Amino acid sequence: MDMNELRHERATLFHDACDCRNKGRVPHFAAFVTWKVLDAGYKLSEVFGNYDRMEECVRRFLDRYKVDTLLDTTFLNVQFSIFSHFGEGYYYYSDESEAVGVKPFSIAPIEELLEYCENPTKYLFTKALPKKWPDIGERTLEDWQKAFDENQKFGAYYGRISKIVSEEYGLPAVSSSAFGYIAPFMETMFNSVRGIKGLSVDVRRNPEIIKKAVEIMDGRNVDPAVAKIYAAENGHDYDACFDLSMVMLVHTILSNKSYDELYWPTLKKIFDACEARGKNVRLTIEGSGERIFDHFAEYKPGTISLYLEEDDIFKTREKYPDICLIGGMTTTTLGRGTKDECIDLTKKLINEVGRDSGYIFGENKFICYRSDANGDNLKAVCDYLNTYHA
Repeated sequence: MDMNELRHERATLFHDACDCRNKGRVPHFAAFVTWKVLDAGYKLSEVFGNYDRMEECVRRFLDRYKVDTLLDTTFLNVQFSIFSHFGEGYYYYSDESEAVGVKPFSIAPIEELLEYCENPTKYLFTKALPKKWPDIGERTLEDWQKAFDENQKFGAYYGRISKIVSEEYGLPAVSSSAFGYIAPFMETMFNSVRGIKGLSVDVRRNPEIIKKAVEIMDGRNVDPAVAKIYAAENGHDYDACFDLSMVMLVHTILSNKSYDELYWPTLKKIFDACEARGKNVRLTIEGSGERIFDHFAEYKPGTISLYLEEDDIFKTREKYPDICLIGGMTTTTLGRGTKDECIDLTKKLINEVGRDSGYIFGENKFICYRSDANGDNLKAVCDYLNTYHA
């Protein structure tokens, strides 16, 4: 098949599933990250920063496993290659444990949070970076040039691998480029600006400062993106699987009251705009999100697709029959089960979660560790998904 036709066909499968009107083959959202490196027989240290090997790992994965889109093609390269020219970053990896991790950190203390919000770039260069690397002011032009050159190399690789995935393998982009990546500031604070521990305390001790920070930053970054959605034509972007993608994690530390006051108003703006323009959002729910799903059920089918991690996908389907669900294949089964057990779970997911459409097959975790998946099991599942038709 022509790759343009295949890419469009796959994107259509995703959008039809999001709209809860798919009746044909169930598409496979492959959430594979560093596992691709290990499956290709390399150590993490042999691939981070080596763009030819990174491309080899992606090609090998797509040659063997016939998936419909691939979550990741970069392996956190920015964290390990570009930042390494200044010193140790926040992320770390180990060849021995075959794992990637992130150290707890906070960019700005609560006393300086509003100062950060006034001018994030200025704050980063005058306070955050000197705190992380005290000698950054003494770095030479050559040091900065090396980081710049690495960034250019990464940009070239990303452009090349995106073209390869699209034109040689017929995979649509995960998300449309029309609106960019929309991140509510609560998530940004959780991930970096205040950190998990800091924000957990802040929402109880300093809720007014957090609320003001959210108003400033979401007003600056989210509101223009929402306006762009309203200004767009109705309907989906068929060069991509989803019109928008978002990841939710901060809800895991919020009470219902804090969620309603600090987070939901921003999410509602985004979802209202998407519903008005017939756009869909892939919402990855890390941890459990069951207690907040009622908010999402208020929107018409096709607006929000829930990618579940810890929530029981079968129980969620029973309670919310009109929401597209993504996931279901457990790492326990995929990594340690038999081929028959993997196929049986795949059939169960298709027949029960996807019985009335509105289902996208996927793994219940971002696949990173060697034990998360067995290659033979994964191939058997991919082969089954590519031959099954409702």
